[in-house]
Amino acid sequence: MRMIYLIFKILVVILIVILVFSGGNTQFLDPQYYKLRKLENDTSGLYVLDEELDREARRIGVGKILQNGYKVIYEYEADIDKIDSRIKSGKHLIYSYVDGNGQKNIISYYLCYKYDTYALWLIGDEGGGFRFKGGDESVWLCNRDNVFYYNKETNTFIKKDKNDK
Repeated sequence: MRMIYLIFKILVVILIVILVFSGGNTQFLDPQYYKLRKLENDTSGLYVLDEELDREARRIGVGKILQNGYKVIYEYEADIDKIDSRIKSGKHLIYSYVDGNGQKNIISYYLCYKYDTYALWLIGDEGGGFRFKGGDESVWLCNRDNVFYYNKETNTFIKKDKNDK
C-alpha cells in the first residue's frame, strides 16, 4: 500500500512540474495537440492549383486582370471543416477568379489548422496583483514552408520544397 502512495505522489509531483513549466496550460497533455502538430507539419501549407496563374496573381495583385481575362479575387477565409473536437481545418488567403460561366476557379490557397484550447491562466504582476483568468483561446497554425503543386495527370497534390524552382 505504501508503494502505491509513493507512486501516486511521484506522479502528482511530475504533473505539477509539467503544469508549472508549461505556464499552466494543459495542451501538452492533450493527444489532439500532437495530432494538430503532425497535421501542421505534413499537410498544411500553400496549395497551388495553377502555378502560372498563381505567380501572375501574386505579381499583379488583387483586383487586376489576369492573362486569361478574368479579375483576381482574394478571400481571407473559407471552407472550415471540423476534424476533431478541438481541431478545425480551413482554407485561407485564397486567390481565385470567376470565369465567364460564373464559376469560381481557385488559383491557390493556404490550408491551415485551428486549435481550441481551454485553460485557467495565472495573469498579473507584483504591482497589480495576481488573478486567474479562465476561458478559451484559439490559434490558426499554418506551415508556410510546405508548398503543394497540383498535378493534373494524377489528380493529386505533390509536395515540393519551397526553395526548389
